[in-house]
Amino acid sequence: MKMRRIGFLIFLAISLVMAACRSTHPEQAPLVIVENGRSNYQIIVPDIKPDPKDLTALNLMECASLLQECIKEGAGAELPIAVEGKHNTDKPGIYLGNTAFARAKGIDLSSMKQWQYLRRTDRDDLILAGLDERGPAGKERTCYSIGTMKAVTSFLQEQAGVKFLLPGKNGIHVPKRKSLMVPRGELLRKPNLEFNIGVHPTNPYSIANNFYNAPYFNSHGGHSYYDAVPREKYAKTHPGYFAMSDGKRNTNAHHLCISNPDVQELIYRELVTELDRGFEMTELGQTDGYMPCACEKCKALYGVDDPGEKLWILHRSFAERLKKDRPGKKLVVLSYGPTANPPKTFRSFPDNVMIELCDYSPKNIAAWKRLDVPGGFMAYLYNWGNYQIQGFTAKFGPQSCEDQIILFQENHVKGLYRCGFGELFGMEGPLYYAWGRGFDDPGKNTIQPLLEEFYTAAYGRARAPMKKFFMTLYDRINYFDHAQRFPKSITNPLTALSMIYTPDVLSTMEKNLERAESMPELMEKERERIHLVRSNFEYTRNLARIVNLYDAFRVEPSKEIYEKLAAEIEKRNRMIEPIRRNLPGAREIKGWPHCPFLAEPYYIQENGRLRATINAPLNWDLEKFRKLNLIPGLAVKKTLEVSPADKISMDGDFNSGAWKDAAWNSMEPASPENRTPAKFKILCDRDALYIGFECVLPKDTTAKYLPVGRDGSAWEQECLEILLDIEGNRERYFHFIFNPVADSFYDAARGYIEDPLHPLYNKPDVSWNGKWEYRNFLDRKNGLWKAVARIPFRTLGLDSIPGSGTRWTANFGREHITAPNAVPQLLLWSPSRETSSFHDPDSYGEIYFK
Repeated sequence: MKMRRIGFLIFLAISLVMAACRSTHPEQAPLVIVENGRSNYQIIVPDIKPDPKDLTALNLMECASLLQECIKEGAGAELPIAVEGKHNTDKPGIYLGNTAFARAKGIDLSSMKQWQYLRRTDRDDLILAGLDERGPAGKERTCYSIGTMKAVTSFLQEQAGVKFLLPGKNGIHVPKRKSLMVPRGELLRKPNLEFNIGVHPTNPYSIANNFYNAPYFNSHGGHSYYDAVPREKYAKTHPGYFAMSDGKRNTNAHHLCISNPDVQELIYRELVTELDRGFEMTELGQTDGYMPCACEKCKALYGVDDPGEKLWILHRSFAERLKKDRPGKKLVVLSYGPTANPPKTFRSFPDNVMIELCDYSPKNIAAWKRLDVPGGFMAYLYNWGNYQIQGFTAKFGPQSCEDQIILFQENHVKGLYRCGFGELFGMEGPLYYAWGRGFDDPGKNTIQPLLEEFYTAAYGRARAPMKKFFMTLYDRINYFDHAQRFPKSITNPLTALSMIYTPDVLSTMEKNLERAESMPELMEKERERIHLVRSNFEYTRNLARIVNLYDAFRVEPSKEIYEKLAAEIEKRNRMIEPIRRNLPGAREIKGWPHCPFLAEPYYIQENGRLRATINAPLNWDLEKFRKLNLIPGLAVKKTLEVSPADKISMDGDFNSGAWKDAAWNSMEPASPENRTPAKFKILCDRDALYIGFECVLPKDTTAKYLPVGRDGSAWEQECLEILLDIEGNRERYFHFIFNPVADSFYDAARGYIEDPLHPLYNKPDVSWNGKWEYRNFLDRKNGLWKAVARIPFRTLGLDSIPGSGTRWTANFGREHITAPNAVPQLLLWSPSRETSSFHDPDSYGEIYFK
């Protein structure tokens, strides 16, 4: 009986607290702001003098204008805007921000955290307010907290039914209503996320949908080491600050010698400097694509071998020191690359540390539960962005959005950084909205009802076909979308796009979009929103048709299919040419000044970067093909056999010994106008591959060949190139270049970095240094350059000579420089006339080991 009574009292207490949160005067009738198109209210802003150095007054006036416009559009009454002190004291008001009226009622906004906001009624007046202040850096609006805007947008959402669907006026849905009322009492609310950094951080759309900035957080985009130890400042005067590689300090790559006390102090002082500027939080993170220093002190640092563990120990020591030096300030420590996994040598962080997760998979978050991180987490998000395999087309599915929101809410994730967002407000707009609003009440505001809310509000009578359009897209994306990444087995964007945008999917999407466009009696805003989708879809549909036709062409390379493919490529080229040339307004979409097609001029040709990069057929020179009467792809890839031999010489004599019976293989011009001869022979022994070259030079040439050292710009002068794909799958390969002079060569591995967000993903990794050699034999008088390259199998990761029948793909090339600053003539054993590139693995020939 006693337990029942205690239980009842607890229940009663909780009920009273919840009721108090809803309203301090639940028995009173609500405030009536508008009734039947009439209102006695005015909107009152603080008496702040406009200041070009402080945009607070401008921000508050935007809050007032937004409130005024939405009330007028929805309820039919236009409330006047007045500055406090000049308002009508005989009429009630809606007070915005830090007014004298709010302060007189005991409201201290300075005690609020960023984006926390208050809604309070006081007799017939209404207060909507939050913290409005400029951050410590910059004058742009992105450097401001506008808590009052959060109070206004929340009021409009909850009391007026307003939906901030997309950025800009055309994106705001305001339902018609006869009256506008607000419950009496006080609501003090702190958003579930402290920040959600990305594009458009201060417009009403972003603030309403929980995409708000953090002006108190000094972000380096992940990596603070660059600013702490600038290469431009220290490379020449302090080379010892930089990481050692192959026994030398490498000042080009910007990786640091973290055992150096001066380097440690520079990293720490940068943190303190930023906090002393007024920031509450600052970011700490190692260089991107991190390469550990190979000096003896770094190897021995902290008595551990793992480079990531060394960084964790170092960064934790900075946090402990900072807690004493700058109490109350916080350090955001990057968990990425070598620090992707939690530390192993300790189990807790100081309470001034927030961990920035780049791997926020359920598995990795579960691993972090073994540690005590009282400061919580933020996540560096890869949901969107032109680096995803889909490039400038739609990414991420509804189920992944919902799973992510719940995962973050359950695991103390307080802030987000969106690395990519807003590229496609037409094709991705519904999911942006649902994902953002999902953070209002994780677990309750599930994605599907929010998507339904978007379709209904955005498209009105066209809701049904537009829903079908998007659900067709999402159903296909969901097949591949697990934790926002494609399966690792799918690395080719052409494959990914062809799997998503099959002809039946494109047809269904097009038919439903046409149905929506032809709907009668649509409101103007609804037509504009459909137009925004059409603008994005035209790019996607054209790209998908190219991909599908290219697949057909590769199956049957006929002239008929080629002409259809070429027509789509030309259509694409016309579409993207203004963007490639970066012409004014090229990316803008009519009616949507805040929703441009975010395609950068230098990435649009290849449909994105990193994982998204597409070369052929997007880079085909169709005009050249017509002049040459050439249909690309019809050339037969070359093959050759590699014979094992003994006592292979490197003396340049190809007419005797093991070289005598080896066949010559000619290099052909990548473009027919290039005619300078070059040829090669190839042999192997148990340990290495040997390539002998013979190239024609102008007789009595006086050309000077300057050594560029290792990994210099060897391709900028006369050179020979070797490209070896030892797996034969045309996805990754080793690249070797050398010049007709000693100590002038380059080597790199391309495709061996599997992290799709690594800066060198799908790019040459020059840090790979193979152990190989070359010798030159230059006969200027007779215009002949002979050379021999020896590449040990071990440097390619092989223990011994490949077995009989082993197939590699490979290419062998020459860049011939005819004159200073001239475009080099390109010669290849297996040329690609489609791309005229050495880096087109689809064109590589095949070599077989006997």
